[in-house]
Formats: sequence, structure tokens, C-alpha cells
Amino acid sequence: MYPKMRQLPTSSHRLYLFFRHSRYGMILFSGLFLGLLLLQRCSADQLAAADTLERQVLITWIALERGDMPTAADYTESVHDNWHRLRKTYGQLSLNQEEQRFVGLLDLWTGKLLTAVNYEQRDNALLAISLIQEELRRTRPRYGLQHPADNLYAFYHQWESIIEASSDPMMCLYEWTEYEELVDLAIKQWEDYQANQPRFMDTLFPGYGQNSQRVEEAGLDINKSLIAFKALMAKADHTEAVAPSLAIRALFFNYLALISDYPATEIQTPQ
Repeated sequence: MYPKMRQLPTSSHRLYLFFRHSRYGMILFSGLFLGLLLLQRCSADQLAAADTLERQVLITWIALERGDMPTAADYTESVHDNWHRLRKTYGQLSLNQEEQRFVGLLDLWTGKLLTAVNYEQRDNALLAISLIQEELRRTRPRYGLQHPADNLYAFYHQWESIIEASSDPMMCLYEWTEYEELVDLAIKQWEDYQANQPRFMDTLFPGYGQNSQRVEEAGLDINKSLIAFKALMAKADHTEAVAPSLAIRALFFNYLALISDYPATEIQTPQ
């Protein structure tokens, strides 16, 4: 539907430089947060625990975005504790250099995430989460894993670039055609996620099953908003896209909260 475009640098890349459808079959397709590098040596229980860990990181991310610091603190503690329990299960294995690198990075970033949340350093906490996501997006495709979480991360980071460009009155970073390419690529990434979305993913995205109708409705809201946003391009005025771009961001986090079954009494509805 959309033409092939060259990859443009996203804000997440700059930040990084700066510092299938069976409920039971999904275990081999799921998060593999730790186990992706150790795939042949993971038990089903370890893989499920790794999915739980990635969900804990996702909920921490949503909580930080919402300013829900009690939830962020609770789930960051769970991330730290769960990671170190998983880490111990591999303590007696002989890891190759790439596995050692990956485990070392997770040691570093989960520790920095805990410190940042404990000291209410929101930006540093979000940076740690961004680096974790970037590493997963970089590593999982090497093992042939087309993972829906990675599609979501890709869409989010691409959309952050659109917000950044839209909010710049002079649009210094991009030519207009490049801005249009940013939008087309974000739409393509959202479509890739929808094409890759499984029916069930109970440990990482329990909301697929528990909140199925609301998840479907929230996804349709994003679809409609992306179509409307694309139509704005005909006006050739990026400043008119500021409010709609932020609205889509809010819809995305509402969707993420639904699929991860965010532990709140009521999922927020974007205005």
C-alpha cells in the first residue's frame, strides 16, 4: 500500500547513540526477553518468566508516562527482582561473547532503571527502558522472531520523531518530503504490528484475551486517527499536525495499557 522508503534516523536512535495464533504455541513465539539468546537452553517456565519480565517493563513504561509513580515503583522492583532470579538460572551455563554482552547490558539497564525510579528521575528511567527496547528490537530479528512487541516499539519511536518534527516551527531536521516519509513509515509499522498480532499472548499481553473488545476498539481508534493524520499532509503545514500527533500518542499508550492489562481500576480514555 505504501512505497518503499529509506530508513530515516529516529529520535530513539539518536537517544541510543547518546548515552501464530495458538494460546499454547505462543510460548516459542513470545517475549524471549532473556531466552532469545539462549533459545535452545530455556525451559517453558523460563520463557514464561521472561515474558512476565517484559510485561513488567512495559507497565513501568506506561506508569512513567502517566506519572503513576506508585505503580512505576512497584513494577520496577519486580523487574529488578525477576531479572536477577532469571539471571541466576543461567549462572552455571557457559555463555558466548554475544550472550555475555546481552546479559551484561540487562544487568546494567535494569539496575539503572531501579535507581532512576527510586530517585524519581523520570527521564533517566525512560532512557533505560528505551535502551532495553532498542536492544530487543536489534537482537530478536537475528533469530527470525517477528515479534509484535518489537512492532509496537518501532511504531512508538517512529511516532516520537513525527511529534518532534511537528512541534518544530521551522522543521529544521527534515524536508517536507522526508516528513511525509516519516508518516508513511509509521503507518507501515502500525500495519506490520496488526498483521503480526496474535490472538493470544497471555503472559506478555494478557489483554488480548481479557480485554479483547476494548483492544479491538482502541486499535480501530488508532487506525482512524492515522488515516486522518495522513490526510493532513495535503495541507503541507506540519504545525497543524501537533495536536493530532499528540492525540495519537495518547491513543497508543491507552492501547498499550489495554493489551498489557495495566493494573488500574480504570483504563484512561484519551480526550
